[in-house]
Amino acid sequence: GMPPALVERLNAEVRRALKAPEIVAEMQRQNMETQDMDVAAFNRYVRSEIEHWKPFIKPSSP
Repeated sequence: GMPPALVERLNAEVRRALKAPEIVAEMQRQNMETQDMDVAAFNRYVRSEIEHWKPFIKPSSP
């Protein structure tokens, strides 16, 4: 429900931050990897992860 311009701006800022040397160094220190994705690629990734993990998730009871 967010305005598309805001989504694009947030995506651009996160992508920029993940390229900062101190962030890159910390991610490497923690053995983490990042992927540089635009909004469409990120949405595809999230949808694919939901489908992948759906069989393993049990609904919580109220």
